[in-house]
Amino acid sequence: MEYTFDDLQNAGYVDNQKAFFELDFSNEKDVLDWLNREFGKLKADSWQRLEQVKNNYLRYKGIQYQQQVYTPRDVLETQKTYNPQIVIPFIRDVIDEKVARLTEYDPYIYPMPTHDEERDKNDATIAKKFLDHIKYTMDMPSKIRKFVRNSKVGGESYMWITWDPDKGDPIPFVKKMLSNPESLNQNQDPNLEPIPTSVMQGDVSIKNKTQFFVFRPNKAWEDTEYVFVVEWEETARLKAEYPNKRDSIQSEAREPFFDFNTLTEKYVTNQCRKIHFYHKKTKFVPEGFEACFVPSALLKWGKLSYDHGQLPIVPLMDAENPDEHRGVALVEYLRGLPAAANNAFNAAIKSFMLASYPKWFIQAGSVDEQQLANDVTIVRVKQGAQAPQLAQANPISSQFDRFFTMIKDLYYQMSRTLS
Repeated sequence: MEYTFDDLQNAGYVDNQKAFFELDFSNEKDVLDWLNREFGKLKADSWQRLEQVKNNYLRYKGIQYQQQVYTPRDVLETQKTYNPQIVIPFIRDVIDEKVARLTEYDPYIYPMPTHDEERDKNDATIAKKFLDHIKYTMDMPSKIRKFVRNSKVGGESYMWITWDPDKGDPIPFVKKMLSNPESLNQNQDPNLEPIPTSVMQGDVSIKNKTQFFVFRPNKAWEDTEYVFVVEWEETARLKAEYPNKRDSIQSEAREPFFDFNTLTEKYVTNQCRKIHFYHKKTKFVPEGFEACFVPSALLKWGKLSYDHGQLPIVPLMDAENPDEHRGVALVEYLRGLPAAANNAFNAAIKSFMLASYPKWFIQAGSVDEQQLANDVTIVRVKQGAQAPQLAQANPISSQFDRFFTMIKDLYYQMSRTLS
């Protein structure tokens, strides 16, 4: 069954939606219907909040006057040049400073015990070296910086930690077995997926995710039982990965996404959303549940594959208000002051450009005006007339510097208070 974007957007207004534990997990259609409806509801509920978060990311990038330009008034329309407004990166400066301070020191792992049996001490040291190796190969310092930065800009940040079976080196005995076709059963059930050409050892996968790709109920995190994680993937790749569902996997040409590089909404080509669903182990879902699906097909589903029984995603909230369940970004509390400072700064620049050029004051007919150019020349003044005087206006008030400094100092003072 296919779902349009409008269907998913209006899916949250269905009153008779079952609870997840009431479903028959063996019924593929019912599970897919519930997942699509719940995902559509969460996405519709998140629209206004994500628009606000999107604006915060634009401010962090130094974009305050989107589609606003300065238009000179003293030239013809056909000769006008457009200069973009100047934005001083106050917000980026504060956020980058806070991220640098929070991530200056890495979490330290101390091998224990330090004085006990030699074997235990050696095991602890080996574990420490192994974790250091994981930190290096996974580029954890960079991931942690992104983790913290996204929370400061958007209010929430997520680190998605899963097991990727396609990572690592090939398993030696499986590789040898696959290299010998006679050792494989050639009379396989056609409904089963074909035998892979290689089997890898697998390894942990750690990815940074923003709020635009993670959808969860509006509850406190400790009370959240399930979460949706969205990935965009090539349609051909998905069809090759799930050949039994290839006829149901279609590209989503009508699904827009916001491209932060061009600051416009775009439509993808030859891609579709690969949506992951995780439900932690609870009283009514004792084994947990996880699924991978596209809007038109359920690719795989079954019990949660993690023994810890928790959601395989770690959140980081920046600021939290009482009785609110979503994080609030530092940008939300500070954006007014840098916006006012940028407005004042651009107003001063505009005034300076319009009225700051020096001008000659002369008596009418007393000199030849062409002789007042920048060339080295002699200016002849009529007898009895006053000599030309060069004057320059001061379009910027002397109070502007004090006003601008006051806003800037107040901004940095508040940024330290709200850290």
